[in-house]
Amino acid sequence: MNAQKYSAILQTQKLCVGYTHAKERIVIAQDIECEIFEGEMLCLLGPNGSGKSTLIRTIAGLQAPLAGSIRIHGEEIAQKTAGELSKNMSVVLTDSISIPNTTVWDVVSLGRYPHTNWLGLLREIDTKIIAESIEKVGLAHYAHRNIGMLSDGEKQRAMIAKALAQDTDFIVLDEPTAHLDLPNRIAIMKLLRDLAHSTRKSILLSTHELDLALQVADRIWLMQKNAPMLCGMPEDLVLNGSFQRIFSTDACNFDVNTGFFKITYPVQHTVSLHGEQPFVLWTTRALYKYGIAVREKNPEIPHICIEQGTWCVEYKNQHTQCRSIFELLSALRFS
Repeated sequence: MNAQKYSAILQTQKLCVGYTHAKERIVIAQDIECEIFEGEMLCLLGPNGSGKSTLIRTIAGLQAPLAGSIRIHGEEIAQKTAGELSKNMSVVLTDSISIPNTTVWDVVSLGRYPHTNWLGLLREIDTKIIAESIEKVGLAHYAHRNIGMLSDGEKQRAMIAKALAQDTDFIVLDEPTAHLDLPNRIAIMKLLRDLAHSTRKSILLSTHELDLALQVADRIWLMQKNAPMLCGMPEDLVLNGSFQRIFSTDACNFDVNTGFFKITYPVQHTVSLHGEQPFVLWTTRALYKYGIAVREKNPEIPHICIEQGTWCVEYKNQHTQCRSIFELLSALRFS
């Protein structure tokens, strides 16, 4: 996405977020300078305790900033009433949905509340927007089903539809994939990216889904403890070392060559390996779990050749054939 083509929907200037307790200011993050553009999906990432939830709640207007400003369409959100803000911003929080005897249609229709009169009566245009919002999240065939009968993933889709029905330019979501299994986490993240690009709405979400954020985000806001927030395309943050520096630990590290996090295992032995994919990939992964690293071919270490689904081990003038990785691990000897 070329951000220069579009105007900034939301901007922060010298923003400081945190809490006030017993008249004492507790600063979680400060000097936050960032923006989000039209039609952009932006993921907010950071280690636990870096202030992601606090920043989301502050941007959503649920708590006041300690200092600085947040502007939406160039206007301070602090100067807007709740009713005015609800026409500029939709918010989806982490809380699980529990509304008995309520249908998907009923839940999504709540998104039209800022646009109805004091009686809350739905007009023809409102029902049209509700139906379109339900269809966009793939729940058209569940529109009149009780919300309690839906899976967690479907319930989250209903809440996203409610945010769409609110018809704002900016949608904020706090951990939208919490409590979901992997297939549903992937589906929700892809849905949000598709919606941002197809509707031109700006979507900001906080998440712990680091791998998914790298795959779907147009840009990332990367929070770090006791240091300024970083902003950029996920690929740039990986290539300049920011991602590895912030998220790598003694237990795991981010592999810049594969784009995935790897659990750190101490290397105790080495082998060489060649053959066909995907056998080489999955053999390498299995060996790594047992402290065996793959290196250049060397007569002093075992050499594994994979051909037609068979693993042949050559080591110390011995040749062993294995029919599975399980057999391979049993056959390797490093004495």
